[in-house]
Amino acid sequence: MKNMDAPYQFGEMTIRQAAQKAMDKVDFHFTAPITRKDFITDRQYESFRKRAKCLGLQVE
Repeated sequence: MKNMDAPYQFGEMTIRQAAQKAMDKVDFHFTAPITRKDFITDRQYESFRKRAKCLGLQVE
């Protein structure tokens, strides 16, 4: 997961492309705001925010 542009194990796309393709096929939304308090460390929170943004998810 450190490199979202690494090749995906089950196809001819990157991990990022596979995740974006999956998000196009689901109705995904948060039922409550995601805040820093939901994570143990700042690093985890920032990693979540970065990946959510990459996938086009609204977290705030």
